[in-house]
Amino acid sequence: MPGVIVFAEQRSTLLELTGEGRKLADWLGATLTAVTSDSAQEAALDAIAHGADEAVVLQLPAGQPLETAAAEFAALCADADLVLFGATLRAKGLAARAAARLGAPLAAEALALRPQAGGALEVDRMVYGGGGIATQLLRTRPMMVTIPARTFPVPAASPRSGEVRVIAVAADARVRVVAQRPRTQQGTDIAEAPAVVGVGRGVAKSEDLALAEALAGAMGGAVGCTRPVAEDLGWLPEDRYIGISGRKVAPRVYVAVGTSGQVQHVSGVRDAKVVVAINKDENAPIFKHADYGLVADLYTALPALTAELKKLLG
Repeated sequence: MPGVIVFAEQRSTLLELTGEGRKLADWLGATLTAVTSDSAQEAALDAIAHGADEAVVLQLPAGQPLETAAAEFAALCADADLVLFGATLRAKGLAARAAARLGAPLAAEALALRPQAGGALEVDRMVYGGGGIATQLLRTRPMMVTIPARTFPVPAASPRSGEVRVIAVAADARVRVVAQRPRTQQGTDIAEAPAVVGVGRGVAKSEDLALAEALAGAMGGAVGCTRPVAEDLGWLPEDRYIGISGRKVAPRVYVAVGTSGQVQHVSGVRDAKVVVAINKDENAPIFKHADYGLVADLYTALPALTAELKKLLG
């Protein structure tokens, strides 16, 4: 039956897409199917409670990557109106393979979706390294879109029932996973932190990151950084790098400390509720993107702010 399909590897992203997919399915007068891999099988029932009519689990053979499921997934999507993917590296690969098999349009890294008359879908996505927004109109079915995590809110759960079925994926003898190693993460995940202090090249030496850590600690948050701080200087792990090709964060408060405000970095904090900029250069581009700006030396401002926050918050 034609309808809307959402796919994600992680529970949180699957539920976000389920909420948005439910709205689009209601607009089309269609059903909503939530699809995940067997690594997140427990998320299938959650997806039904959050708005899906049914859920599908792609059961991968041992030692096979997600891309192996391209044929089965394309068959599942052949009669669909719209397919939304969580934009992880593996899921984007699956989306590209499924779209190629079906000759379907695929819009990548969407920021907003707007239904149009006649069943078309208008999609906003970033281009030129975050320097602009392109608007695309999808008409040909199945319309396919990849969406970064935390683009949409997770809807409230409600008592719902629906079928959960399993599709066994055929093994591909040409490909096998020979080893898996978990990525080590130091400290709080910046993507989940309620407050983030982002440091740039305005910080003179690695020891001075302690000032940002203290401010982040006072806010119950975490420290992130611009690309040079992680990749060039190696002061912080690469999973702390915020930007168009790094992590994207949406905290309640983002404090930019000594960052110039280049578009590649700012695109990573586009969804922050409040942006505060601290820079001694009053002409720094970051102030154009900030809700509040403080023209000051970070070595004076950060200790003072930390002390005041500790007084206010105990």
